[in-house]
Amino acid sequence: MNYKFSGHETFNCKPIWLKKGYDFANTNKLFNDKDAVIDLGVGKNMVASIKFWLRAFGFYDLHSNRLQELPKIIFDDNGFDPYLENEGTLYLLHYLLIKNVKIASIYFLIFKKFSKEKTEFTIENLNVFIRRECIKEGVDFSEKTLSNDIKVFLKNYIPSAEKKNSIEDNYNGLFYDLRYINKFKSSSSEIKYRFNINDGRYLPEAIFFYVILDVFEDATSINLESIREKVSSNFLMERHGTFLMIQRLQNKYPEYLIFKDDGGRQELQIKKIIDKTELLKKYYGEL
Repeated sequence: MNYKFSGHETFNCKPIWLKKGYDFANTNKLFNDKDAVIDLGVGKNMVASIKFWLRAFGFYDLHSNRLQELPKIIFDDNGFDPYLENEGTLYLLHYLLIKNVKIASIYFLIFKKFSKEKTEFTIENLNVFIRRECIKEGVDFSEKTLSNDIKVFLKNYIPSAEKKNSIEDNYNGLFYDLRYINKFKSSSSEIKYRFNINDGRYLPEAIFFYVILDVFEDATSINLESIREKVSSNFLMERHGTFLMIQRLQNKYPEYLIFKDDGGRQELQIKKIIDKTELLKKYYGEL
């Protein structure tokens, strides 16, 4: 695995940046144009950061300098959720960031690997883990780069207690509302963090189904353990939560899938293939 860190210029992803970056790229302008700073209304380093985050979510192709189809569905002026008012969109973005391991590897490493080792951790625990994974895979890294990546990661998920300069700064973490990581002081007053292992009750069925279709593509039969490993783990869902979600899916999409539990063999069977993009459109259209 060729893990990659940095690129964000030490800025976490501000919620408004994805819409701002989409609108800019949608006019066929380039982020390295000299007028990009003026057009986007931010500093040079922030221009680079906006470009990075669009790429990290898989929204912007660096080789063609073109937007992909999914951000058009969401962030266009006539899109379904251009200003991220739907929490389901945040769950989707969270998954897309983990998926894009070649651009922003820390999200994959933390949610898919580290969370299986520890439910409570310190920054040093996290740093040691990432260094170990890089060494194991033969990936070069610098201590400063890893430290900055960890700081930016935490800023995306955890509100800071520091006083900000503006109201906007106080609400600038993209994934605060998902409540996936909590910060607390231990009995020894050490700053620690805790993963919020959950049953998925707030995760929309359509987003979970979208990830199943994305991960398993044209599969028509998927065992429950594979769903736990490759889908539920993205959302820190415990085992029973996966089972409950499968029941919810079966109730909501009876025309598309059915859950079979025969002789201990538990699997989700896709009765009728639905395009994952059409599934999203249907989800947003019903809101």
